[in-house]
Amino acid sequence: MKKRAVFIWSIMLVVCAVGLCACRKEDKSTGTENEWWVRGHFLTGLSQPMLVTVPDTTYSDGAPIVLTPMEGVDLSQYVDGDVIEIRVESIQELMPCMADVLDVRFIEHGDVMDIDSDIMDMLAEHGWIELKTETITD
Repeated sequence: MKKRAVFIWSIMLVVCAVGLCACRKEDKSTGTENEWWVRGHFLTGLSQPMLVTVPDTTYSDGAPIVLTPMEGVDLSQYVDGDVIEIRVESIQELMPCMADVLDVRFIEHGDVMDIDSDIMDMLAEHGWIELKTETITD
């Protein structure tokens, strides 16, 4: 009877130890990984592609972010005004902000005119985009 009790206790200890190791391993993996997704309007710009953040995201409203794609990230499928979400490795608090893009996903088709006109003017002033104005005469 004593041997059986010792055997059961040893099995319970092993099960508990395995459970604790699994929890500890899980905590370590979640603690070191830091994924940051930012959603915005994609703009090709004049020199580098940009993202103008959409309100209600993790980043400040309307902040222009210059995108620096990592190797293997293809932005050519997106056009001006597309609403995309990017996973970034780092964002420097500069104006414009610089971001290393790890991954991109298309969210929905947007219209570049949805972007606040003040932000568009600011982007144009810095030469990041070119605003084309058309005069329609009757």
